[in-house]
Amino acid sequence: MIDYGVLCIEDQSEGLAAVRKMLPEPQFKEVMLESVPDENASIRRVLRTMVELRGLPLVLTIGGSGVGIRERVPEVTLELIERQIPGIAELARLAGIQKSRRAALWRGVAGYKGKTLVINLPDWETAVAIEAIMPVLPITIKNLNGL
Repeated sequence: MIDYGVLCIEDQSEGLAAVRKMLPEPQFKEVMLESVPDENASIRRVLRTMVELRGLPLVLTIGGSGVGIRERVPEVTLELIERQIPGIAELARLAGIQKSRRAALWRGVAGYKGKTLVINLPDWETAVAIEAIMPVLPITIKNLNGL
């Protein structure tokens, strides 16, 4: 079982429902859920809690990664992670573009710190993004944990 946490920027009930549907138990288990305003300090605090204090294997953010002036999740994520895994974000973006050109505006990143994989998800077409990255999630988490 892979424990995961979700950080929602503002209200992301539709995206959260998609995450829960696409990451079913018993393979995945949601163990932490937070919702914060689109403010760097709040995002940073929750990400650090999930990654550094809780050491969750998987942390997903929903929202805050478009081109809006307040959308800063990718920048805060880059401050935290040690290394990027561009292919994960590229898979999600490519799948989204096939559905809507609007996905080209999504700036989400993916990477890791220690044994934690952090992935920014878009706040629209979240299910499409998750479906695209699902095949690589388990192997990536296993590799990060030396399994």
